[in-house]
Amino acid sequence: MKTSQLIIWIILVLLILFAINFSLDKTIVNDPEQGCPGRVEGNVNASFTIKYIYSQSCHYCQEQSPILDSLVEKYGDNFKLEYYNIGECLEISDYYGVRATPYFIFHIDKEGEPDEIEHPGFIEQDLLEGAVCEVTNCTTT
Repeated sequence: MKTSQLIIWIILVLLILFAINFSLDKTIVNDPEQGCPGRVEGNVNASFTIKYIYSQSCHYCQEQSPILDSLVEKYGDNFKLEYYNIGECLEISDYYGVRATPYFIFHIDKEGEPDEIEHPGFIEQDLLEGAVCEVTNCTTT
């Protein structure tokens, strides 16, 4: 009798935990009022957007940050850069299946037909500059 009661309690606890987790997932929404994206830089009207998902505790993200700053400084008129903290913007992380940072989504809107390219991991400065200039027809310096 004790074993069956224990099993019932375990099932109840699991159901309660599931219900709590489910309700939390439904209340998390990515919108500017909640800080998602946390920061937007560059040309907010650009047809090319880089969505950057990062973690404050990520070593590679810390190395990526000055590269992104330089990219915005050089070519910021050509694209928009959106910053998403993976710990705060769970909806976008779940949508793209992000499990590690840094993570990039390159969103290109040409003639009303959007296209997205995902890239997990750190990107070297020359490659990132090359990608921006290839899409936006800028020249690298």
